[in-house]
Amino acid sequence: MLNENIHVHLFCCFRNLSVLPESTLFRLDLEEKTCDIDTPLGNLSKLMENTFVSQKLRDLIIDFHEPQFISYLSSVLPYDAKDTVACILKGM
Repeated sequence: MLNENIHVHLFCCFRNLSVLPESTLFRLDLEEKTCDIDTPLGNLSKLMENTFVSQKLRDLIIDFHEPQFISYLSSVLPYDAKDTVACILKGM
């Protein structure tokens, strides 16, 4: 029996929910987190910025584009930065 305050709507989900019982109730109005409201709002504002980095984030997070990784760091760094990067990585 549903509470009169609960509204049932259809929605799309990209996860396999068939393993859950049919009686499973999803709440979209509550998010459990260990941070204050500044963190999610800050993240949202980053996604809404009109910058190249924000566009790349939207492509990955919202449009589900697969991330692309570089094979070699030397392909994106100037040659003279090689020793500096090696020293930084050695110190980690």
